[in-house]
Amino acid sequence: MDILTHLLSGAVAGLLYTPKKNNPHSFQSEVSVPDRGTPATLTQEESVLLENRKAVRWTLLIGSVLPDIDILFLLGGWSMYRTYHRGPTHSILGVLVLAFLLSWVVGKRYPRGIKSRLFIGSLIGMGMHLILDLLTSYRTYLLWPFSDYRFSTGILRFHDRTGWWVLGTALLVGWLVGKWGNLEKAGNNLRNPTLIGGMGLLVYAGYILMRAGQF
Repeated sequence: MDILTHLLSGAVAGLLYTPKKNNPHSFQSEVSVPDRGTPATLTQEESVLLENRKAVRWTLLIGSVLPDIDILFLLGGWSMYRTYHRGPTHSILGVLVLAFLLSWVVGKRYPRGIKSRLFIGSLIGMGMHLILDLLTSYRTYLLWPFSDYRFSTGILRFHDRTGWWVLGTALLVGWLVGKWGNLEKAGNNLRNPTLIGGMGLLVYAGYILMRAGQF
């Protein structure tokens, strides 16, 4: 699967994450954050929710492409790349290790991010990457280092332009709705982008099932 589809899937999945307030009266201090060019006031809890939302979305976005870090094998030539691409970094074990490292790095950037959610976000992003790769004809060492068997279904083309349109449209509409709905504030204002992100993924999943039915 091409990198653009992976990026779009991670970005659209990020629309689904909406942190919720546990107790709107638990924090009373206020902080100022930019909101469409004008000052906005958020409680301390809202500020924490906003930071968590950004952190989790970064784990989803980066996680959706991180397994393709094995592109570095190109430095050893095409032969090495063809041998090891979709190898260790595309295995279940490799994803677990990468998810731990990614959540740790993002946690350093966003110290108030909830560590368990960062790890789960990293796993989801990379899990989507593996699923999309398994749907193409290019085989994947899913069980490395315990097995050399390469998994593949061949349902989708390597460059899936339909995915670009579906996921790209969902991301654009979600971004526009977020701008109109004042996305800079945490909490319930994110419901519409969340709905659009979910619909985008569902439509793409439906397309995949349709393609699978043609086999």
